[in-house]
Amino acid sequence: MKKFTLLTLASILLVACGGGGGGHDADDGGFQNPIKPELNISVTPDTILPNPNGLRYEELPPNGSALVEVYARQGNIGVENGDKEMRVSINDAIGTVKGAIYCFDADKADKCLTEINGPNGEKIKVRKALGGVSLDLAAGRGFFAIAPFENGVGDIGINITVMGPDNATVSKDILIPVKYNSSGKAYNIEVFAPSAINPGRASTVAVVITDEFGNPVDNPENDNLMVTLTGIPGTVIGFSGNTAMNGASVSGKTVNGVAKLSVLAERTGILTVNARTDIDGDISNGFQSPRVDDAIITVTNDYIPPSQPIKISTDKVPDGVVGIDYTDFSIPTVGVEPVNFILSDGALPPGMALSSEGVLNGIPTIKGDYTFTVRVTGTDNSQDEQVFVMKVVKGGLTFDTSSFSSDPITPILNLKTGIDTCINVAKTIKLKAVNEQEYPLTPPFSWKMDGYNVEIALKEGKAEPVVNANGLRIPDLEFTVSPGSTQVVMNGKVCAREDAAVYSGHAIILSVTDGNGFTFESIVPLIINLDVVEP
Repeated sequence: MKKFTLLTLASILLVACGGGGGGHDADDGGFQNPIKPELNISVTPDTILPNPNGLRYEELPPNGSALVEVYARQGNIGVENGDKEMRVSINDAIGTVKGAIYCFDADKADKCLTEINGPNGEKIKVRKALGGVSLDLAAGRGFFAIAPFENGVGDIGINITVMGPDNATVSKDILIPVKYNSSGKAYNIEVFAPSAINPGRASTVAVVITDEFGNPVDNPENDNLMVTLTGIPGTVIGFSGNTAMNGASVSGKTVNGVAKLSVLAERTGILTVNARTDIDGDISNGFQSPRVDDAIITVTNDYIPPSQPIKISTDKVPDGVVGIDYTDFSIPTVGVEPVNFILSDGALPPGMALSSEGVLNGIPTIKGDYTFTVRVTGTDNSQDEQVFVMKVVKGGLTFDTSSFSSDPITPILNLKTGIDTCINVAKTIKLKAVNEQEYPLTPPFSWKMDGYNVEIALKEGKAEPVVNANGLRIPDLEFTVSPGSTQVVMNGKVCAREDAAVYSGHAIILSVTDGNGFTFESIVPLIINLDVVEP
């Protein structure tokens, strides 16, 4: 009997938020050779960009993916003890960004390509996506590519396990950072000024400079800002020790992306404050690519109530769940408008961030109680601080796919007797709480299956054909949501003499949304082989 096994998994692999590799050196005893393989791993580039539009590998920009090279040696000899010595899988237990592993072969590029149906039914070649499969090593070396599957900033977790002679095994986890690399360029400038002031009373104007991702931009060496005031003769504007009259300009620097100036008008009228920076953050050589913003101030004798100093108006922030996107939370304030927020003490949970606009977001990665202090600065230069405590629990949802982890489905094509076999299939995907005490299952639940840009709703008691991530319908297999909606059952059969594409590794993308609105999405791997009995 000759066995043909196709493990192409020619589909997009999402990080399964409930599976993943272990991440420890495997040493269970009983090995004849106690020398474990040693792993040297290089990642190029060491940081990759997010994928906000869910692009395929071929559509990603430069630095949108990374090449991972693994060299495994046992003593001074590269590991190569037959077939499939290395197993690579996404490790969502340590990663926070959904990722995909792709085939990479510099010598035989076509080996890593597969055909799928394009959006208009045309055939297009794409790089194969792999998931939890074993790869060959050549003289101890193996390669694969990694890319984020969708938007998100954080890390992709990967587990690499290599088995050497006599079953001596080593397993190692790596993290590949996914983030926008700030250019440090001054892409944005904004002027914060009161809409009205009284003559003879100094008022504060703030200018904020940020890069393309909202990070503060400074230039400690040279001035990076020029401000010009026009409209009312005799008006003075300037920084401490550096002032200018109406119609003239004054230059200065930002600190943590913010510059504060004073404005003093002697008579009523309309003032225009014009602020300019250059994209390179240095105005000493002129404005090659300027960024500009204006603000209008009315100088009036009318009574203007004193501005209320800025104040953070809450002492609570929402708690987080390990591995779950933290819904953007804007820290509220009262009083004058905020200019910027900073973390002045303590530490946020790992995976979380505070933007200069006062928004908390990210994906917390470690359980615990975290105490931190946020400071806000207002347009009138007033400041306020607030201490927060954020509790991060280890919870969320996951799939129990243990019935899919058994032997592959393998019908027999008997060319000798002409009598073929079919395999009856009954596999169950169970929804489980990661931590029932901290995050219990909360109905109602709604299930979906993603079949290459087509979402198929799975409903209780209604059978739907199984479709893989490339949009391929697998004949005679159906999904049905069981009563109570906490599990999905795959029923049907797989026979010989189906289309060749059936006998492959398939990635089935399933998602479920609970009563809290939290959505968990994961890959269910389905492997179908074909045994052929030769005449």
